Amino acid sequence: MRKTLRLLAPLLVGGCLMLDSSAISIEYALQPQHFPQDFGALMGTVKDIPCASDAVCAVIPLPAVANGKAQAKCDAGKCAIHADVTIVQTIDLSKEQSFPSSVANSSVVNAVVVNAVRFWAPTNTLSFDTPPIDLFVGSTAVNADTDPGAQRMGTVPVIPQGQTTAQASPKNVTLTEAGKGALATFAKSFRTPFHVLAVAHVVVAAGQPVPAGKIDLYVQPVVAFKIPLK
Repeated sequence: MRKTLRLLAPLLVGGCLMLDSSAISIEYALQPQHFPQDFGALMGTVKDIPCASDAVCAVIPLPAVANGKAQAKCDAGKCAIHADVTIVQTIDLSKEQSFPSSVANSSVVNAVVVNAVRFWAPTNTLSFDTPPIDLFVGSTAVNADTDPGAQRMGTVPVIPQGQTTAQASPKNVTLTEAGKGALATFAKSFRTPFHVLAVAHVVVAAGQPVPAGKIDLYVQPVVAFKIPLK
C-alpha cells in the first residue's frame, strides 16, 4: 500500500485524480479565457425610421465595435442596428503554468473527456440583454464561425442587462456532443495550440438604446485526461 501511495502522489498535482483498472483520470480546469466587448458610451436611442430598404437606414448612428461590425438595416419596415461580434482566443495547454506535469510527461494520452465548460461575467454594463453567445472551437486557422473546421461547442444563454456572475459561482454552458468531441480532440494534442471563439449577433430595434457599455465574459473548459496506470 505504501508503494502505491508513493507512485500516485505526484499525479495529484494539477487536478483531481480518479482510478480504474488500467488508467488514471486527471481532471484539469483550463486557464479561463477572457472575451471582453466594449460598445462605448451611450449614444441615445435608435431612431424610429420607416424603411423599405437598408439604404434609408444609413442615417442611424452606429456604435464602435472593436471585435466586429455594426450596420443599420431595414427590419420589417423599421430601421434597426445589427452588430456582429466575434472574439478569438488562443489556447496552448502546454504553456499553462498549472497544466498537470503527470499528463505533460506521459508518453501516451489514452483519451480526453470534457466534463464541463463554465462561464461567468463579473462586469456587465451593457445597455441591452446579450443575445445567446455561441462558442466555437477550431484550429488556429479558424477565426470565424464560418471558417472550415469551426465546430460549435455550445451556447451561453441570454445574459440580462446588468446581470453579473462571480467566478466563485460559475454557470455551465449546454454543450453539443460534436463540440465536446472536437474540444476533447484538441485537448488530447495538448502541445498544439487551438482557437476558441465567442460569436454574438446583436439586434437592437427602433426606440431602444443604441448598443453601449461593456461586458467581461470568461469561459473555462474542464476536462479529464486519461493516461496509462503505471
